[in-house]
Amino acid sequence: NDASFIIDYHLSLYEHQSTYSPNMPLRELIYFVNIISKRLKNKNLYGSSLVKIPVPHFVVFYNGSKPAPEHYELRLSDAFEHPTDNPEIELVCQVYNINKGNNEALLSRCPTLRDYMYFVDLVREYHAKNNFTDLKDAISQSIDQCIREDILRDFLIQHRQEVEKMMQLDYTFERQIELERQAGEEIGWKLGEEVGRKLGEEEKLRELISKKLHKEKTLEQIAEDLEETPDKILPLYEQIREELTVSQSNKTE
Repeated sequence: NDASFIIDYHLSLYEHQSTYSPNMPLRELIYFVNIISKRLKNKNLYGSSLVKIPVPHFVVFYNGSKPAPEHYELRLSDAFEHPTDNPEIELVCQVYNINKGNNEALLSRCPTLRDYMYFVDLVREYHAKNNFTDLKDAISQSIDQCIREDILRDFLIQHRQEVEKMMQLDYTFERQIELERQAGEEIGWKLGEEVGRKLGEEEKLRELISKKLHKEKTLEQIAEDLEETPDKILPLYEQIREELTVSQSNKTE
């Protein structure tokens, strides 16, 4: 479900995610370094001639059950302990939500990807009808229907066993993540979950607003980037801006 290839000296790394992870830029950086290291094995990096490398492109296809925007970017600099306006190293992942109703133009240009999502949606539908108990049967029913409807027909006939195993592993992993999240929420509730959650959300929002203010964005621009209303973030916005003003003033003095 992951692939990398070079065409005309453009290196494309494609990843598939069924579980949301904000760490894709860091993971892609590691993949990129591994690939480039192999290609540069016999190159003289200490010579006087410039060693050229392919232009990298990082793409993530997301089809998890957690809601996500149709298209968004994940940046390596978001993981930095301290926000910076001019990161000296950056990596940007283009994330495309390929769930039903998203990026239809993209899916129309790639029938295989479109058919794959049709198959995934069928598995989810049958699994729900089975009250989320008989996953193996849901996968088998979905494969049978796709074969009848000529969706990935040849591939599913030839690789049926592998597909069944892959889908079971994928769903088992995703379900395990969900169960761990639910368990964590239950424990958090006993310890005052609501207070902790709100504090965590506010701290995350504060961090994002601070990053945007460092880039000299307006209140309206920040609200649009964060998909919030200006009124909602105004108190934090003014507080952070005042703190930055005081901080800059102290530095000047």
